[in-house]
Amino acid sequence: MGKHFTDRQRLDMVKNYKQSGLNLSEFSRQANISRSTLKDWVNAFTSLQGEFIKFKDIGSEPGSLMDKIEIASIKRDLIMKIWRNSRVKNNI
Repeated sequence: MGKHFTDRQRLDMVKNYKQSGLNLSEFSRQANISRSTLKDWVNAFTSLQGEFIKFKDIGSEPGSLMDKIEIASIKRDLIMKIWRNSRVKNNI
């Protein structure tokens, strides 16, 4: 089974990659994660609000970027649960 990373760990990994100046392959090799995983994380965080995250603005206090990401993640999980349940009911 592979490693599991929290959203914060993923964000920190993308931040470190962007600040490293290394290419994707070099950084992922040094960080001991797969290149495709890192690429997925970079793409995911890059597409938030159409631009890359401004790292100076992240924090854990209410209203911060991390707080908004966590709320969005919770909303997504709730929507997926509702959608799965509706599909099961409609298939009966």
